[in-house]
Amino acid sequence: MSQPPRIGVVLAGGGARGAYEAGVLSMLLPEMERRGERPNVFVGTSAGAINAVLFASLAHLPAQQAAEAAWSVWATIYRKDVIAPILNSGLKAGLQYFGQMMGLPHRIPGILTADPLAHTLAQRMNWHNLHENIRLHRGLEVVAVTATACHESRSAVFYQEHCPCDNIPLRYSDDTRAIDYIAARLTPEHVMASAAIPVLFPPVYVHQPESAAGWYMDGGVRMNAPIKPAITLGVDKLVIIAGDPLEHSSSDSVTDQPPDIYDAISHLLKAALTDRMVEDVHTLRKINRMLLNNPANHSSTSHNNRTYRPLPWMFIGPRLSSHLGKMAELVFQRNYGHSRWWHRHWDFPFLHQLVQGKGSKRGDLMSYLFFHHEFMQEALNLGKKDALKMLGSSDTGLPWRTV
Repeated sequence: MSQPPRIGVVLAGGGARGAYEAGVLSMLLPEMERRGERPNVFVGTSAGAINAVLFASLAHLPAQQAAEAAWSVWATIYRKDVIAPILNSGLKAGLQYFGQMMGLPHRIPGILTADPLAHTLAQRMNWHNLHENIRLHRGLEVVAVTATACHESRSAVFYQEHCPCDNIPLRYSDDTRAIDYIAARLTPEHVMASAAIPVLFPPVYVHQPESAAGWYMDGGVRMNAPIKPAITLGVDKLVIIAGDPLEHSSSDSVTDQPPDIYDAISHLLKAALTDRMVEDVHTLRKINRMLLNNPANHSSTSHNNRTYRPLPWMFIGPRLSSHLGKMAELVFQRNYGHSRWWHRHWDFPFLHQLVQGKGSKRGDLMSYLFFHHEFMQEALNLGKKDALKMLGSSDTGLPWRTV
């Protein structure tokens, strides 16, 4: 009997925007299961890593039940579940910086503290189910999270799979792309490392496997949407989910004001989190087109003897790159855009004040850390709506494409 196809889901990073990805999967998974094509490979970076282990831990459940459980997790996330008080952490980092300027032996690992996230991952994720779903092959083949090794600036793909002997070795290095694939028993520290945004959060020390122990930071530094790792891990079809679109429409807005540092940060985020993903998808399309036009080019890889063939894929993301940013700004204004915001708490107004700029650009920057339950709900609903729209774009089944 032939093996069922490996259907992979690539989940990009994006901080609080991870709620959008969960909303997409809440609609997509039940429909895919209805059509006999439920994903069994999850690969994620940063917030995508959280979603990868979350949905993998629910893989033994019927898709609708798994979707509802994941939705519930994101809908009940608050700032205190992810990061320590922003004002306190920021002031502490400022004092450390001042001490360093005065010649004191202070190091500044990060501006904010993500200790609450470690507790949330340990308490809200069912790690036993995750490991058992893989070991017992309960609707799951592979789960992987990506991080960036601080000591050598290479991407590390920590993966756990049902049968390592059927795929890549326990450790495999792709030196062309500077990616190391490392077999591991996934734990909260792997996810914490994947989500450790540089400057904002301190790097995380990963203890196992011992051969790869060391300090790691956010996987999005080098590879925010881990498309290549998913292909290397042996998928037959690929779903890519991100908080940004594949195509960016040009803006008609022109200003005479010179760009400031927040404009620069916005451009850097776009380059790091989106542009590489777009390039990888275009590369996938180009290779698919070549294989479709020249079947004689089919060959085997050197490390796992898999045959190259056109890889069906689909992408789901917001229609506009500013959509989630505008949403974050609107939610903020509804809750804190009045004279009595200090009667609630200081964190989000403080963050909003730090992120200068106007309109969606301010919202874009803020949305990565805006772990507000109302924004979580709005992002979940937008993801569900966009998935429904994508599913409705095909009359013949799931909207798989090759080019």
